[in-house]
Amino acid sequence: RGISPDWKFPAIEDATLDAGLLVRVVERHTLPLVQLELVVKSGSASDGTKPGLAAVAGELLKAGGAGKWASRALLDAAESLGSSLDVSTDRDSTRITMAVTKDHFAEAMDILAAVATKPRLSAEEFQKLKRREMDRVSSLARSDAGWVASIVLYRELFSRPTSVHPYSRYDATAKEIDKIRLEDCKAWHKREF
Repeated sequence: RGISPDWKFPAIEDATLDAGLLVRVVERHTLPLVQLELVVKSGSASDGTKPGLAAVAGELLKAGGAGKWASRALLDAAESLGSSLDVSTDRDSTRITMAVTKDHFAEAMDILAAVATKPRLSAEEFQKLKRREMDRVSSLARSDAGWVASIVLYRELFSRPTSVHPYSRYDATAKEIDKIRLEDCKAWHKREF
């Protein structure tokens, strides 16, 4: 067994852009790859009275198209760079990520910037996404006892006598997702991004 070898984590270089965006760079030159990750400090805890809003709005950033790209064209643009565009939402953050070879850095930044600042939030894609989410949670409610138990656990664990704690929802129900409107997603994006 022995002692594990020392590994020094590369230094993190920080810079703040004029618009206030904090940029953190960690360099490691073993491969000619760039991992881009935009972290917005807002996730499901920002849902308020609309459980599931951050997750639906986050997915719509990708599914609804952005900037000059319609929905499918946006994903094709990312794939043409040998990458995929991913959006993930957890309790406290929404992350937009891509990994590309360094020669495609500028194109990847264009895509990432469009998703963050110029999402189309298409009504047609919103309806499709909402239906998929409702189907997903309906299926879980019928077939996954662990999912149902987590819904109850989070509700009870974070219960407050006079208000709703932002962490009290493990996931949204189909009925809650059905109440989300496209205008809610647009308002969430404007407020949080």
